[in-house]
Amino acid sequence: TLSWLPDSQSLVFPQEKDVFVDRLDGSPPQPVTDNSTSSDDWFEGQIGQLASSPDGRFQALNLYPDGLAILNMESGETVHVTDGLGIDHLTLKWSPDSQWLAFTPNYNQGLFVVNANTLENTKLSTDTPPLTYFPAWSPDSKQLAFSQQNALFLWDSETQSTSELTRADYI
Repeated sequence: TLSWLPDSQSLVFPQEKDVFVDRLDGSPPQPVTDNSTSSDDWFEGQIGQLASSPDGRFQALNLYPDGLAILNMESGETVHVTDGLGIDHLTLKWSPDSQWLAFTPNYNQGLFVVNANTLENTKLSTDTPPLTYFPAWSPDSKQLAFSQQNALFLWDSETQSTSELTRADYI
């Protein structure tokens, strides 16, 4: 996957276990990480998906075999946020202010948010199985709307509370 940085002059992309920045000025791609020798297992640590935060400070990384990590682009430090939630068909949605990352693991089985500064991980979905779809942030990053089964929900980032807005046959 590719992601633009806010300067519109740089692309971020994964290559196996590492993240690179390619600037449009013709210079060669520069590595942000150096994980090529981090494991004897070729598969472990492979980056399956990458998503840049809107301010470009963070990259959400879908790491195989089963984890979500956040890479700090300034320090180059990668911190695992989840372990064992699974990574198949992961949806990654950054809030416009880059403070929150919403994600749905394993074919939309639940909805979680991660605070990019504290790395605290919170589960928002309520049903079992929690088939959760289409997380969408408000422009001010204070609310996250999402559909779950036949209902539309709203999560408030300030109060950390979820409320049901409406029900319908299909949302």
